[in-house]
Amino acid sequence: MSDPADRISLHDALHRASDAIEAPGMAGAALAEARRRGARRRGVASALAAAAAVVVVVVSVQVATDDPRAENSPHRPTSPTTGAAATAPPVPRSRVQELWDPRGAGALPALDLGTPHALPAAPTAPGPIAEAVALLDDDARPLLVAADGTAVELDLPADLGRWRSLALSPDGRRVAALGRAVFVRDLTERSWQRIERPRGIDVEAHVRWFSDDVLALESYRGTVRLDLRTGEQQALPFARSTSSWAPAPGDDSYVAHTLSGVHALRELRGAEEVARTHLGQIGSLQRFVVSDDAIAAARGNTTFPPTAPQDRDRDGLIAVDRGTLETRALLPVPYESSWYSDGGNLSPLLWLNDDTVLFVVQAPDAPSEYLLAWDVETGDLARVTEWPAAYVVTFAVDLLTAADDD
Repeated sequence: MSDPADRISLHDALHRASDAIEAPGMAGAALAEARRRGARRRGVASALAAAAAVVVVVVSVQVATDDPRAENSPHRPTSPTTGAAATAPPVPRSRVQELWDPRGAGALPALDLGTPHALPAAPTAPGPIAEAVALLDDDARPLLVAADGTAVELDLPADLGRWRSLALSPDGRRVAALGRAVFVRDLTERSWQRIERPRGIDVEAHVRWFSDDVLALESYRGTVRLDLRTGEQQALPFARSTSSWAPAPGDDSYVAHTLSGVHALRELRGAEEVARTHLGQIGSLQRFVVSDDAIAAARGNTTFPPTAPQDRDRDGLIAVDRGTLETRALLPVPYESSWYSDGGNLSPLLWLNDDTVLFVVQAPDAPSEYLLAWDVETGDLARVTEWPAAYVVTFAVDLLTAADDD
């Protein structure tokens, strides 16, 4: 009989296999969010149950990248005009940085980006505030936090409903809420603008900001881009067959990870695909963020069973060239079954500059979650802020990048 330490649970096997099957709508992204909330507040279980229903088969996975022949695997350049798809080169050993354990996040040196060292978990003033750097939500009492540490309670619309999703605008001056309808308000005002929830967006959807005037409403049944200036609603059909997607610099530009048979990244202009790159042995890229030249993502290892990942086949953060998907750096983390990459507890937030990625991480059973900075070139890590793990947090990303410019 095999050692129990060498076995993999059925849950973990099914979860790993689900990375290689097509997920309906934004099931992958919503499942990760449901896990994050469910691990902290067991009352929200319906989204997880709905997403788990898509895991109905177990499929084979790619070979481990430790094969020495993989180092010289050929890959073709992307050719949008001919429709040819490139294949990403595997992760070179030289680009794998030292294994890092997120349990040590609290001891990292501090980086000042205009946020408090620790986000308050209770109101410190009656408010209002005109600009917030962070919005904390624990499904009980949401808080807005200013750069000086002032925390005020956010009053929600009376008819928002029991299930809600909140997000702070990039400039930190507005809040969007999604529940029975879409609600938006300036922080200095008391009244909320109410917009009927688009058809196909269910009550367990999530809201995020594309820009200071455009929202993304994500649900299992579809994703809608909502322009607050014009009221225009645009369905994003590619989001129905992806595990992850992100807006890219440029008007109506996106990058999407498709699971239609083969893991691939697609570049889109509106609904038109202009390039596709197969991920090959680079693995599964999740919750990525896109700059002009690069992509950062949570990378899931491809080993199955995933009990002994190889040096180049680990969970972690990865930064790749946007055009070729050549690896700039891989920051590996210890394997924790379905926790970091697959569980949504390791998530890039944005490219702070050409070489620095901000990301959010929580170690298993840790009481705090952290916003950290990763220097892709040097591997250096720094702590920006932390907060109690019971909260889901969104940041005013424009304020963070402005602080870095200063």
